[in-house]
Amino acid sequence: MKGSDAYPKWYAHVCYVVPATQLPATPEARAIGVNRNVGQCTDSNGKVYEIPNTDHTDAKLKRYQRKMDRQQKGSHRRRQTEHKLSKLHHQRTRTHSAATHGTSRHLTDKT
Repeated sequence: MKGSDAYPKWYAHVCYVVPATQLPATPEARAIGVNRNVGQCTDSNGKVYEIPNTDHTDAKLKRYQRKMDRQQKGSHRRRQTEHKLSKLHHQRTRTHSAATHGTSRHLTDKT
């Protein structure tokens, strides 16, 4: 087993319904939807929030993938390149996740 497979991550999603009578009736109350799978999200006022640019990381990913394709399978240097690739994938995922979480947190605090 690899290190990441030995301890799988578990997530819990809790959903519940709030009756409309319990929602605030102020004119500032508005619904906001955020899709975390795209490069941007928009609030109800039309303001667009974009995630940080990951072009530099994407270029490194492509470069290491090409390098790994040239390397002999099972070699030590290929394992090193695989490790670098996994670190870059993790970095890109964390950047995207942190940006979308920050945006959703900002929108939640604002309303």
